[in-house]
Amino acid sequence: MNSHSMIREQTTLRFKNLLPALFVGLAVLVGCGEDESKRTLSFTTQPADGTAGQALGSIQVTLRNGDNQAVTDAKGEVELSLYVGPEGTTLEGTLRQPLSNGQATFTDVSVPKSGAGYVLKATHEGKEAVSAPFAVVHGAASALQVVTGPSEATVGQPIAPTVQVRVVDARGNLATGATGELTATLVDPASTGAQILGTRTATVSKGLASFSNLTVDKTGDFTLRFSGASLTAAESTSFKVKPGKGMWLAFTGEPSSATAGESLGTVKVEARDLHGNLDDDASGEVQLRLGNASGASLSGTARTAFVKGVATFADLEVVKAGSAYTLEANSAQRVPATSKEFDIAAGAAAKVTFTSAPSSATAGTGFSPAPAVHVEDAYGNATNGTVTLELVSPPTGVTLVGTTQASTTAGDASFSDVTVQKVGTYTLRATLGASGPSATSGTFTVAAAPAASVEFTSAPTTAVAGQDFEPAVGVRVTDAFGNPASGTVTIALATSPATAVLLGTTQAATTEGQVSFAGLSLRKAGSYTLQATVGASGPSATSGTLDVSAAAAKTVTLTAGPTGAVAGEALSPAVTVVTEDAFGNLASGTVRIELANAPAGATLRGATELATTNGTATFSELSLEKAGDYALRSVVVGGDNATGNAFTVVHAAPAQLTFVTQPLGGPSNLKLDRSPVVEIADAFGNVASTASGTVSIALGNNPSGAELTGTLTAAAANGRAAFSDLQVSKEGAGYTLRATLDEVTEDSASFDVGAAITAFVYTDPTQGDLRLVRNAASTHTQLVLDLVAARELTGFGVGFNLPVDVTRARLAADGFVPGAALPPGRNPMAAKAVLPASGPMQGVLVTAQSQKADGAGSMPIDSTIAAGSVLYTLKLELAPGATPGTVFDGLEAAIPQFNGVLRTRAGVDVVSRNGFGIGRLTVIGP
Repeated sequence: MNSHSMIREQTTLRFKNLLPALFVGLAVLVGCGEDESKRTLSFTTQPADGTAGQALGSIQVTLRNGDNQAVTDAKGEVELSLYVGPEGTTLEGTLRQPLSNGQATFTDVSVPKSGAGYVLKATHEGKEAVSAPFAVVHGAASALQVVTGPSEATVGQPIAPTVQVRVVDARGNLATGATGELTATLVDPASTGAQILGTRTATVSKGLASFSNLTVDKTGDFTLRFSGASLTAAESTSFKVKPGKGMWLAFTGEPSSATAGESLGTVKVEARDLHGNLDDDASGEVQLRLGNASGASLSGTARTAFVKGVATFADLEVVKAGSAYTLEANSAQRVPATSKEFDIAAGAAAKVTFTSAPSSATAGTGFSPAPAVHVEDAYGNATNGTVTLELVSPPTGVTLVGTTQASTTAGDASFSDVTVQKVGTYTLRATLGASGPSATSGTFTVAAAPAASVEFTSAPTTAVAGQDFEPAVGVRVTDAFGNPASGTVTIALATSPATAVLLGTTQAATTEGQVSFAGLSLRKAGSYTLQATVGASGPSATSGTLDVSAAAAKTVTLTAGPTGAVAGEALSPAVTVVTEDAFGNLASGTVRIELANAPAGATLRGATELATTNGTATFSELSLEKAGDYALRSVVVGGDNATGNAFTVVHAAPAQLTFVTQPLGGPSNLKLDRSPVVEIADAFGNVASTASGTVSIALGNNPSGAELTGTLTAAAANGRAAFSDLQVSKEGAGYTLRATLDEVTEDSASFDVGAAITAFVYTDPTQGDLRLVRNAASTHTQLVLDLVAARELTGFGVGFNLPVDVTRARLAADGFVPGAALPPGRNPMAAKAVLPASGPMQGVLVTAQSQKADGAGSMPIDSTIAAGSVLYTLKLELAPGATPGTVFDGLEAAIPQFNGVLRTRAGVDVVSRNGFGIGRLTVIGP
């Protein structure tokens, strides 16, 4: 913009700013007054579209003069009213506001009813203005309202007209934007148990939901209740449900079980609609007939008309006995019904008849066929009662034997076990009750019976296994009346040990009722009884007890023995042997126990030879003192032998200690040159390999009053305890160590302790990914240290700088030994260690080893360092004239000037200085 333009713009601005003042000044100079008739009223801030019941925003009405300027000094109030809107709708809020600077502002005006095309009118002292049209939408869904509800319905028929429910907001406006589902439930004030059927849920669409197929399954007065999530429920007006047409028959008075020819009681049949409701307007007749009749018929009035929907039958009867009868009800154009089952019982007995009777019989044997009778009532129905059977005019002393009285079942009674024991001709008579009807059978003949009893006339009471019985077995056979009888007799074992067999001729025919059995024997010892039986299943008898004893002992068996044992203690379980004769019977004999397998020099102690009792001997005092693997053998004198299972004898409780590694002296205040090892043994010299406990060590002979230091206790492991760091504080000759376990002690061989010397003492670190630890090859004056990985690592090179007191320690001539974890290649190797005594690095042990990057033996990649790998080894030796004190100490705090790193080929630090564990190295003096 040039200067001319800027001048023009500034001039224009000044001119515009001066215009209002200029106009006002001119009006005053000419003395002109305002013409109020030219005032107008207008909405300068229009009502915004809103929500029913909520403010339409800030509405502003302005009073202007003829020059379209706000009349700032105007007085009075502006009133708002609804100019256009649904009939009955009112405007809510503060509808009158005073003018201020020519304006009236309304902030809480609202419309309660939703709709479109609303217009407001503003009025002030005859001046009016109308707003622009605006819309009001419904508020949040709040409640339900029934639009169309039921008035009357029929059971099972859809409720008509279709029930319609709408969703409204808190001001009753239809919530056209509402969605979701509504549920209809039945309100049953009389608790009839009715249910509402059909589709009981409906989807809301544009604020409305319709239920088109609701039905009720019972009659009564009900209301419907409608509910939806977070909405106030609504109920319809009460409506009546009436029954449908009676299309079904139902028995409400069931027939009763009865006796033949007696009434079935009062039977009732109802006409019901499809849902079981009584149709009291039913017309027509009900016809009954007998179901499941099986030839029976129904007597009485079997057809009758409905009275208020019920048909009643009072004189029905059935004369044929039977069970599970039913009545079937039929009525024109209705579904038939079937009653519950009922039974007709027979009446009182009126007739007895023999249905079977014997024609011949054997004395004492049931009649064949067995006598049987049938009892009936006056209608020919089988009836029940008690029938007594007896002989008609029997010979003197003869009676009918067996069950002579029986109750009938379905009119029938049978007498299956009655017999006559004497031969002759007989007739039977059957009588019902004490003096009821009776019947007589035809005549029949009873013949003699076969053999009926058997007894032993002689039988042995003792015998030896494998030898013939003495005396021989004798038997006599008779019939049921004591007469000798013919038959074949079999001798068998009645009671006996399992698997026993009777040997010899065991079957023979009687001669005049007598029979004898010679040459019988048994091989199994035990108690027996013999049984004599006639024929295959005839009478039998049992003898008295026969005791068979064993023959001479022949075999021996180890039945119990130790599976393990403790030295010196009795073997447990105790060794048990069983002796038997040639037939497997427990037999008496003399048995000896000996070692079949044993460690050299072992001896079986205790009583090793015993006589068996009832074939058994138990050796309860046997023991073994030597630990090891064993097996025992048993020998029966004059017979066989047997070897038992292997078992192991373990050591007894610790009873003695032995120094298997004797201590070797050395300088005072330093670890003994040879660490002692103590072996634990029981009282028999067996090493106590499983013994637990703690062995303590102390000075036994103490010629110089020295103190023993180091780890003075050690837990037993595999029967030994080792002490690796013992020191004696003063020189002297003839020291001994005393080992103690509980109350057991043992002294070592004597050893000498020399004068104290200047020596290294090193304490290993317990933390760090890389640790500098003592090697077992170290001596008092030369310390060998390994740099060891405490976990798996990956790297290319490693090293550290360690400040060292060079007045006390120096690097040995062969003080650096490369490790294999990071191969340093072939000469020249990438490995070095120096400890300068002067110069800028004086007193700093500088060590490093790396894989060779190129040249002979180079490695192109990083190596994996396994946990426990030695990266390299250092050797320090005492400096000349070394005095007691600290060489370096990495245990208490960080060592000043110490630095170290394990690094990859790419230059990434895997372990930094804080990951190194450095122990404490001190020098002790004499």
